[in-house]
Amino acid sequence: MHLPLPAKMVATVLFAALLTGVALGEDVPLTRDGDALKFLAAGQTLSMPLPEWLSADDLKKTNIKPLLTIAYTGDKSDAQVEIFPKGESQKDWKTRYGAHVLVHVNEPLQRFRDALIVLFSRTCPKAQTGFFQTEPDDGEKLATLGFICAAYDAAGPLAGQGEVALLQFHKTDKGVGVVYQDWRGASFDAAKPATWPISTEALAARAAQFKAAIALSATE
Repeated sequence: MHLPLPAKMVATVLFAALLTGVALGEDVPLTRDGDALKFLAAGQTLSMPLPEWLSADDLKKTNIKPLLTIAYTGDKSDAQVEIFPKGESQKDWKTRYGAHVLVHVNEPLQRFRDALIVLFSRTCPKAQTGFFQTEPDDGEKLATLGFICAAYDAAGPLAGQGEVALLQFHKTDKGVGVVYQDWRGASFDAAKPATWPISTEALAARAAQFKAAIALSATE
């Protein structure tokens, strides 16, 4: 099946290891603005909520760099940042929080999302895969998308593990922004939320933050 180029580009950065891992600083176009992070990339500004694992005491600190591990790669048309709790990394993580911004996506946002769903489906055995939306779409304003892989392929590198993810899609005249967060743990029973790597209460709270706090705008 031929997939649209933008979806392939998203897959490249969502599932492949990035080349660069750096702390939050001058080399990463990511800044804190009160209760939000702003990712300035590909001619756009993506606003997103702060990592929810930071405590109230953490958030009082002027410099949160020591609390995070950040990986970044990008150029003028395609950029991605991924954030992990300190001590975790792209090779070994339980929680991953990231954003991907790219330019010149001329297809409808729903088609872009649908192509990404196909790609996600290929990473998990069909019987263990599920998708859900937090609410109906409102035209081009897409609802938060949820992905569940209750158990990865027993013969693959993630054998014995399962994953739950949230994704939020936005579009401007210049391009597309995707914010995502994943929680990984031992394989689980999708029909028993108590076995998931994140509680349904915490998942719903994060989805509400995604809806309320994520915004994409073209940079003048």
